[in-house]
Amino acid sequence: MTVSASPYTGGPGDGAGDADLQQIVDALAERLRRSVAIDDPRLRLLAASRHFGDEDPARVHAMLSREATPANTEWVLSHGVASWHGPGRIQARPESGAAGRVCVPVRCHGALFGYLWLIDPDKAVTEDQLAAAQQAAEHAGAVLDGQLRFQRRRRQMEGALVSDLLGDDAAARARAREALLSGGFPAAQGCVAVLVVEVLPVPGAEVPDAATADLERALRAAVEPAALRVPGGSVLGLFRGGHAVLLLTAATQWHEGALTDVAGRLTRSVGAVVGVGSVHHDLDDSLESYRHALDAVRAARLLPDLGPVVLWDRLGAYAVLLQLLPERVSREHYPAPVARLLAADRSRRLVTTVETYLDHAGDSQLTAQALGIHRTTLYYRLGRVEEIGGISLRDGGDRLTVHLGVKLARLSGDLPPAPLPPS
Repeated sequence: MTVSASPYTGGPGDGAGDADLQQIVDALAERLRRSVAIDDPRLRLLAASRHFGDEDPARVHAMLSREATPANTEWVLSHGVASWHGPGRIQARPESGAAGRVCVPVRCHGALFGYLWLIDPDKAVTEDQLAAAQQAAEHAGAVLDGQLRFQRRRRQMEGALVSDLLGDDAAARARAREALLSGGFPAAQGCVAVLVVEVLPVPGAEVPDAATADLERALRAAVEPAALRVPGGSVLGLFRGGHAVLLLTAATQWHEGALTDVAGRLTRSVGAVVGVGSVHHDLDDSLESYRHALDAVRAARLLPDLGPVVLWDRLGAYAVLLQLLPERVSREHYPAPVARLLAADRSRRLVTTVETYLDHAGDSQLTAQALGIHRTTLYYRLGRVEEIGGISLRDGGDRLTVHLGVKLARLSGDLPPAPLPPS
């Protein structure tokens, strides 16, 4: 499996760049006797100095929430700051509590890494102070560029290891496991589960281009907060087009609720279906979880009524039927009673009735309630099913044949999607 990769957790040395950035901000603030802040290109706070009585409501909000308000973000970006290559001024926006500011783009080798800010309502910043701010911004750009290069190298290294861990070569898997454990990688200990994410086009939704880093960033923003709420939680990611594999670990256990939370964030963030693999207690079992996650995401794709998040542990009979490669199965492969029923039941009313009946373990009262029909109608339909299929629903073998055959027909696309049977 040849894929690119991105970890969602920090590694050795990641914090050094943050410390350097804070030192740059603090040194400039003390020199100018003004508060200084650095944001990333989306106006999320990276570092900020102490205040000198010059803070405004917009700065206080950014300090507390680590980002500008949507209104202030739109206001700042409307000035075209993303294309600036030198200091400029942003006019005040009193209605959102933002005083006038000096903005200095933070760049390195032409690439934009963010913005350095000086609050300056009276336009009192001197040319010498601007020059000092420009120098600090250049230094910050070099620090952020170094962080980016380090992260890319680490991602490549982790990606190769995780790719081997989920591959078919047993020797490569063993080497990858040992390297992750001995290297102190954050996702190398504890319980492990694998999520497979497939990005789907959603009408009316803006889905990040799967071929760009936008998808990776969106997945990171969605999954990291949920993973960090689990003791020892961490994530490694593999990306290939619109297909992403997330390997999650926790110090103790990944419970179903936590996994569903992570997966739900992903579907809401990028318009995707997510298959959740089985939970294991050793990295050696990551491949099994990965294969289970692949089956679960196929079920989510083939059976939309299951919802965008499907757990392998909840697939029931579908977990077995998915091994039969339903996309290669045609009606001629169905059990004879099911093939006869499908041929005769154009409305699919009888098929739905017998499936619901079998899903409810032959409980006629629950079946009638689920279908919203009288039990007399239910008995008539079941009688027709027996007549057409040449079966007896009092026979366990016939029940199994029909139940599995109908589920296979759903996976093969011969029937409209239906939800999982009741648990």
